[in-house]
Amino acid sequence: MASFAGSSTPTREGRPRIGPRTYWRRTAATVNVHRQMQAFEAKPPPLTTGPEGVIRVSGTRVSLETVVYAFDSGSTAEEIVQQYPSLSLSNVYAIISYVLDNRESVDAYVAERRKLADALRAEIEARWPSHGLRARLLARGAKAPGG
Repeated sequence: MASFAGSSTPTREGRPRIGPRTYWRRTAATVNVHRQMQAFEAKPPPLTTGPEGVIRVSGTRVSLETVVYAFDSGSTAEEIVQQYPSLSLSNVYAIISYVLDNRESVDAYVAERRKLADALRAEIEARWPSHGLRARLLARGAKAPGG
């Protein structure tokens, strides 16, 4: 026979009842379940590495260094999402958490990417020098009909 909450009589199963349908009895199975359960499930950061070695936010074209630059310049996660609408707020928080936990390796990656970008910029500027560019564009505009 089942008992009501607050009653000291045991239930039909022989276990004392704590609440309307809650039993307090620890068995080996429940201990294992409690050890396996957590308050949250840890997930890997939503980052993927492309074939060129560029780390991007999964499902977007936004690179890790873009988020790092924005965060380091003082933007909040909400402001980063406003700047880059393809990002979700939860992903930005996960990336910021990853960055803070792995600061040295992230800074090394960002420094390497900056070095590659500077080398590419130097190559482009050597191939197509920018000096006199304004004058060339103005001359080209003057030659165009209606200009």
